[in-house]
Amino acid sequence: MKAEFWGLYFSAHWCPPCRGFTPKLAEWYTKLTGAALKDKLEIIFVSSDRDEDAFDEYFDSMPWLSLPYNERDIKASLSKKFKVSGIPTLVFVNAKTGELIEKSGRSVVTEDPNGENFPWKPETFGDVIPGVFVNKDGNKISWDDCKGKNYWTTPEKLLLIVGRGMVSSDPEGKDFPWYPKALEPLHSGKVDAINEQPCLIWFTDGTDAQIEKAKKSMDPVAHPILRNTKMTIVL
Repeated sequence: MKAEFWGLYFSAHWCPPCRGFTPKLAEWYTKLTGAALKDKLEIIFVSSDRDEDAFDEYFDSMPWLSLPYNERDIKASLSKKFKVSGIPTLVFVNAKTGELIEKSGRSVVTEDPNGENFPWKPETFGDVIPGVFVNKDGNKISWDDCKGKNYWTTPEKLLLIVGRGMVSSDPEGKDFPWYPKALEPLHSGKVDAINEQPCLIWFTDGTDAQIEKAKKSMDPVAHPILRNTKMTIVL
């Protein structure tokens, strides 16, 4: 295939929302690949149909390609890789690298009917911030001046969601810039994090001896867990 980008369309004939969205997607695909996105975009149907007859009937209504129905292992791997939790789901990926470009493909079809924002890459932090800031004295500070600071070196990477908690729990900024830790005590600054990131919580009776024992037991495994799953163990 010549296409630079693929849209992986997870769908099934038995799913009413899928049957409602598929004709809209087909119209959008036919219009764009016949003009603006010719040889740039291809859609691949990844079926969740319950049998091959249903797959054949449903695929017959589609103008794009499909993963063979009998490739169930590949279908399962794609669903896992792109965290597909329901259908219909449409994700756009780089055809060469497999990099996820846009996970809300259904919104793309609705909001960009003419493909003007193709390939729908998410904006980086540097794209959305203003070019100039001002300090309290009214003096202008350029974005280039800010980029010289060590905490602006990778503006596209979100370091912390629960900044409010860190301000109260680390008033002197000793742990700045507050990268996620593999093992942490549960305190007021970490309560919000339980709702914002995966956490494994180890309950103790609260005594120093029990907390120290938990730390010694979990420290050897906590770092691989953080590295592989981005999960923090909270004591």
